[in-house]
Amino acid sequence: HTLSGLRCAAGVCTVCRMSDLLTTKQACEMLGGIDKATLLRWSKNGIITPAYEPPTANGALLWAKVDIEALAAARA
Repeated sequence: HTLSGLRCAAGVCTVCRMSDLLTTKQACEMLGGIDKATLLRWSKNGIITPAYEPPTANGALLWAKVDIEALAAARA
């Protein structure tokens, strides 16, 4: 489901646990220090979807930790 712009990640509701969400910087670090532009390109290409997309263009994306962990494992 989606609640206030947050979606459930991998079918598990994480909308109430902000500790399960990562900033773009944190997500890039978990993915081996990739560049922010790489993560955003992957998002644009459908490889990963942000857990939260702000209503304005200059807002910060948030990423579900489980999604980032799964992507990191797939890249290993």
